Amino acid sequence: MQRAAIIAWIAACVLGLAAWALLKAKNPPKPVAPPRVWMSAADQSSVAAIKVQFSPTSSATVRRLDDSGLFIIDLGGSGGSFLAREDQVRGALRLLAELDSLPAADGDTQSLDGTTVTIVAGEERSVEISRFMVGGGTPVRIPDPRSPRTVIAGGALANVFTSEGMRAWRDDSLISFAPGEPAAVRVDQGARAVELQRSRNRWGMMFPVPEPAEAEICQGLVRHLASIQTRTSPRNPVEVETFSPVLVVTVETPIRSADRTRVLRQTVKLYESAADTLMGVARATWLENGAERQAWGPTSIDVRIADVADITAEAGPYLSRVASQVVSADVQEVRVGEIGVASDRWRAEFVRSLDGWTMGRGPAAKALLPADADGLKALLSLLCDTRAGAATLSPPANAKPFGRAALMLGGLEAESLEFLLGSVPLTSGQTEVLIVRSRKVSRVYPAGEFQPVIDWLKDKTTPEG
Repeated sequence: MQRAAIIAWIAACVLGLAAWALLKAKNPPKPVAPPRVWMSAADQSSVAAIKVQFSPTSSATVRRLDDSGLFIIDLGGSGGSFLAREDQVRGALRLLAELDSLPAADGDTQSLDGTTVTIVAGEERSVEISRFMVGGGTPVRIPDPRSPRTVIAGGALANVFTSEGMRAWRDDSLISFAPGEPAAVRVDQGARAVELQRSRNRWGMMFPVPEPAEAEICQGLVRHLASIQTRTSPRNPVEVETFSPVLVVTVETPIRSADRTRVLRQTVKLYESAADTLMGVARATWLENGAERQAWGPTSIDVRIADVADITAEAGPYLSRVASQVVSADVQEVRVGEIGVASDRWRAEFVRSLDGWTMGRGPAAKALLPADADGLKALLSLLCDTRAGAATLSPPANAKPFGRAALMLGGLEAESLEFLLGSVPLTSGQTEVLIVRSRKVSRVYPAGEFQPVIDWLKDKTTPEG
């Protein structure tokens, strides 16, 4: 009995398998259609250009600027070329890639007589975007040879790829720092000019005098230039440049790649125009191996006068306010003397040793009197640690010198300084100031705050008798 049940169970299984095989043969599984990949096939990082054909006679090109990672928009004709914001380019590529995920719409896949957008990434792939919306969406023809179709995209797509829409991709900053931190800034204003240069986190003035510069002030200028927004203008840049500029800003940024370093120079020239606006021309060039070639521009722009009113080519505001760049703890010797004698003659020499400061050296060295110890400490604090109220290349005409000093490192003169007293006009009248002159720069301090130092210096630098 048990044997008959087992045989019946086996027979039922065989019949079930046979029936399943017969049904499968009559209804084979439908092959899974490969995903539709057309515009999304290109890796965004490999896109070299986006070509946009608005009509047979009107086009624009968005191209990658060499291997810099920047994108330039060339609107053709008099539209000019300008730097594009990276987020706008990435956003446009994302909208195109999303077309592959849309279902095919009913209707033919013939030409829509719209705007043709082509991505260049090794090979070229295009779509055609209708100029007209249908039911709140934008018809887009995808000429994929494997699956030509028309899809309905969001209504915003058509506006993105228009001449006016692509102008919105522009980086509107007066000077763009998308390429990186600048290494040099030059400001020309009529007959005045100032040139600043950065090395790591330190700024220096290269013109009109080679001097240390105020890092905070220079960095503030950089931030201000990046914050100023401009508007594109229909003016012909060639005609604009026939006038004399009232302000020229030039910024140089090193662009480093695996095998070379180039410099991107951005230049903006501004000219008088309306009561509250300056017209201008912006351009950028590559500097490499002594040669200069165009990167983008020239483009006509408008800038509000109020936005650039604080930019100056006066040297004073950018000069370091500290008289000496030597660290006070590193000074090994201080020499002070009178004005009008040989540069190697000094009335007092203070020498640092392991035991502290002495007056003189060798067997003739003497321990400092308390007044000299206090005076020397105050002098080093003034020169090495104290920020002046102002720095200028033109000290007050009434300033009179009364002493000089030298700071020594390793037996060599690291800093030579001259001390003057003068007065400057204030609303309350003339006020006396102490002036410390180093090379061509004069730094101005309120005399009242430093009277003890002035008195000590006078005592050490006044000729005897």
